Amino acid sequence: MSADQPQDSSQITTVVLMSKTGSGKSSLANTLLNEKSFEVGNGMRSQTKQCEAQMRTVRGRSLLVVDTPGTMDSKDVNMPQGELLRTLNKCPCGVDAFLVVARADVRFTNEECQAIRQTVEVFGPESCKRAIVVFSRGDHFDNDINEFKEELKAARGEIPELDKMMKDFGDRYVLMDNGKRCDPGMQERQVASLMGLIDEVSKLNPSKYLKKDLEKQTEERKRREEAEAQKQRDEAKKMDKMKAKVKLLEQQQQLLSAQRQQPQPGFVDIMSSIGQGAGAILASPVVGVAKLVDSAFG
Repeated sequence: MSADQPQDSSQITTVVLMSKTGSGKSSLANTLLNEKSFEVGNGMRSQTKQCEAQMRTVRGRSLLVVDTPGTMDSKDVNMPQGELLRTLNKCPCGVDAFLVVARADVRFTNEECQAIRQTVEVFGPESCKRAIVVFSRGDHFDNDINEFKEELKAARGEIPELDKMMKDFGDRYVLMDNGKRCDPGMQERQVASLMGLIDEVSKLNPSKYLKKDLEKQTEERKRREEAEAQKQRDEAKKMDKMKAKVKLLEQQQQLLSAQRQQPQPGFVDIMSSIGQGAGAILASPVVGVAKLVDSAFG
């Protein structure tokens, strides 16, 4: 059954797989579909170059599995909008759950937990309500869920971001072993636990996550970003005006200071200036009369 075959959306369970490269995401996809539908890498390089989707009828239900590239690699924490749309284009009926695959045999860091949470939140703030953590490499704990729970509890006490991530995801997680040597019965029980969590998430969130939800959230994010940018521009203008006023006040203060530093004329200087001016005025008519006399008797 192909991934693009139209069916009643209520009869299709759709999951999107997300992880760092090498976490066992494609192996989980094959386990869920009960066949090798996705290519699995042998090294550190991801075999999943773009979003792939496969749908099969397995375990009494139609299951659509969408495998994504290494969305949580350090360079890909902020998934491009185009990749988001391509992912959701593979889910015409909407998404029931986001499966975050993480290795159980590798110690978490705060940075990795932040990257996981940020990647899921790229799909919107409500996406965490649909997130389930799938811890791969369950064989590291001999597939003993109780032993793993104790280890996870201790790790959450030491790594704040891990504890926050698990709380944000509603403490939903399963331990999986996708290895070839895993007992088939054990693996089926693990898959059953995971499918039970997926059904639980679907009941808590009856409306599936659709492409239009992402588009709506994108528009809302753009409006928030534009409002924030406008706020910053307005604050910058206010700051420029304030700086201009401060500069003008400084110039006025410098001018007043310069005027105060100039020497003030004393009383003798003032009287001397008055005398010189008066002498010039009185001398002017005398000179004029002398010239008239000279011309009359000359």
